[in-house]
Amino acid sequence: MTDRAIIDGSLVDVRNVNQHKCVRLIIDVPAERARQVIDAFGWPTMVSPVSVAIARLVPEAASQEPRSASLPVEPAGADKPYSYAKQLGMLCGDTLFWRFLHKQLRERGMTSIHITSEDDAADGVRYLCGVQSRRDAIAGTEAGEIAFRLITDFKLWRDGAAA
Repeated sequence: MTDRAIIDGSLVDVRNVNQHKCVRLIIDVPAERARQVIDAFGWPTMVSPVSVAIARLVPEAASQEPRSASLPVEPAGADKPYSYAKQLGMLCGDTLFWRFLHKQLRERGMTSIHITSEDDAADGVRYLCGVQSRRDAIAGTEAGEIAFRLITDFKLWRDGAAA
């Protein structure tokens, strides 16, 4: 490996790609570094991929912020990541999430529950997180950890289900 390029970016999503038996990392690089990326890596394709290495640029000890920082961030101009409550609120409107949630509840013995509406999904989320309100699922709490796992597991399930 003689050609080396180091370009900083932010890992913003991980997706399961079953057909290739891998995970796909989505890394955002500031637009002003686009030319540097193209010069260093060319335009990779599935037929001619470019070998790369991945390194964390912030030391592990310094990154003790809530895990929600690795989940989708708000649109341009926003400075903070979506809260678990906001992410769960958006997911509760997604019928694919309803299927996933129904599966999660069945695995916990709740076989009589059917998710057929956004309200049903919200009830299921509150039950699984053990909270009265999705707002109580805060990073650093047990409910927050459950919410984080629920969101992450849904993304992995969704990406596997779509493959």
